[in-house]
Amino acid sequence: MALAQELPAWWRFASASRFALMLNQFSDLVKTVKWCREITGCGLGEAKAALEASPTTVYACVPFEMAYSAYKLSPGESNARVRILAATRYPALVENSFRICVQCAAPRSHLAQSPRTELENEIRAVLNRVFLAMGVPLTESSFLEALSGQEVVLAGDLTRDQAQALTGELFATYLQRRSPAGWYLWCATTQSTAAFNT
Repeated sequence: MALAQELPAWWRFASASRFALMLNQFSDLVKTVKWCREITGCGLGEAKAALEASPTTVYACVPFEMAYSAYKLSPGESNARVRILAATRYPALVENSFRICVQCAAPRSHLAQSPRTELENEIRAVLNRVFLAMGVPLTESSFLEALSGQEVVLAGDLTRDQAQALTGELFATYLQRRSPAGWYLWCATTQSTAAFNT
């Protein structure tokens, strides 16, 4: 754990994404949904559906320190049984069929105050860094799509392992903390209609 803090996040995700965070059961749906949304950035309906289908994998193929930090935030043994396990890497049935998408959730009331708010500029700055890291220019249409909660594709034609490693790198470098203003960004690795949030 101590050594991991001194290593580049991208290298950790590329070389050491060998762990999974598994939720086996829970007793308090509200607390567990809140925890799941906090650590993955997924929507309310998505979190509720995933938990109701438990046991469910909250994180797949991540470094130990990321799984452990989420484990420490879990609602507690009395409410939920959360375990860190060795990750199972599922081979992609169709190679190079995965893509990385980015989404944003922001308080609508604040964004509606004016077309150019401080919050909007803050989101644009972070999105711009994420897009530049992927070698993709941030266009106005991509920015508005992300701002409205739509999925914006950052990269495609990837294997699952490539997409998971890149998604984890982006998450660790740019998207790990929610803004004090109440907005947050998250990345997802998707294939067809299946989504794997990190």
